[in-house]
Amino acid sequence: MPSNQTTDNLGVFPRPELPAPPAATSPELIRLQAEITRLGQVIARLTEERDSYRRAAQAWAMAEITDADIERYGTEEPGLPLEAFVAELELSAQDPKHA
Repeated sequence: MPSNQTTDNLGVFPRPELPAPPAATSPELIRLQAEITRLGQVIARLTEERDSYRRAAQAWAMAEITDADIERYGTEEPGLPLEAFVAELELSAQDPKHA
């Protein structure tokens, strides 16, 4: 059997020819390696910027939230029973003026 063929229980099939790997000094490989390095630096810079923004946003939010806000939003307020809520939705769907 020729070396570019393989067998299995279905018969003989030609094996696709694979291109040779690029030489370690090929201009295309060097360009791609430089692009990988550049993109890695971009990712690192964007990650740093994201983390800095996140820290600033969290600090701002913590400065704006008071103990009274935490207490007010931390207590559970009574809501509508599920059946009443669904009934309101159905009424709104039937009569848009009701919404």
